[in-house]
Amino acid sequence: MSALIDVFSRYHGVLRRQDFQTEGISEAEVRRLKRSGFLLNIRQGWYKCSQVPVDPIIEASVKHRCAYSGSPALALHGAWNLNEERAYLRAARQEHRHDIGKVIVLPQANDRYVPVSAAVDPIPQAFEVALTRLPEPQFIVVADSLANRKLLSVNDMQEIAARYPKDIQARTARVNHLADSGSESQMRLWLESQNLSFVQQYEWAERRYSDFLVGRRLIIEIDSLQHHGSIEAQQNDYFRDQYLIAQGYLVFRLTYTDIVRNWSVVSRRLKAIIARGDHLIPPHWGY
Repeated sequence: MSALIDVFSRYHGVLRRQDFQTEGISEAEVRRLKRSGFLLNIRQGWYKCSQVPVDPIIEASVKHRCAYSGSPALALHGAWNLNEERAYLRAARQEHRHDIGKVIVLPQANDRYVPVSAAVDPIPQAFEVALTRLPEPQFIVVADSLANRKLLSVNDMQEIAARYPKDIQARTARVNHLADSGSESQMRLWLESQNLSFVQQYEWAERRYSDFLVGRRLIIEIDSLQHHGSIEAQQNDYFRDQYLIAQGYLVFRLTYTDIVRNWSVVSRRLKAIIARGDHLIPPHWGY
């Protein structure tokens, strides 16, 4: 039974009849599981499991013949989570378009018929919804994560975007795979907006990288809890900073909270450094 629970977990709690065949589960076994109460009907041919909780919005999407889509679906596939307040359901028919509170039910993208084949849209379909519905900065954060985690290549993104007008296509030209976090993507967008010269993933020693080098001297490091939360990681960061400062660099270290909640203060400090031209002073090598 634990193997079946694992299968349901991989499918986000909902399986179609065809999915049982794909997973090597016979029709006879499906009937037995239904009789035992282990399988519960959501609608004809779509099932949930009594042992695996299903997100209510995902279950509602199945009941309405829709797929959970957009950036929330991409987060379930491993992309960075924007924690949006709204959910996106992709409908199988054009006439399904309407809004229900914080849930947006979308028609077929670009008037093409793409059948709903899973409770949670596959990455290409969910990406297409994000491409056309998200504001550009949020889209780039999500798309960067797809590229960084090798969930969808930039070339594949551009092929999907080619179905749309040029202003939509242009969004994918700004995507890159270098950011290790959404905070890094947000910093890159800000640096671009300030027309600053910078290098992302700057290699200052063999296989030693910093998130950004701005100008010739200013190094910006962005610390996520995932990679910088332990005492050992923090001690390593201090050691790196000491080395870089001794080499003449100016190190500006930020946290996720600085980017998301304290950005107005942090950006003023960065602008002050840049206004003085401190980032343009060549570092003095050696210590």
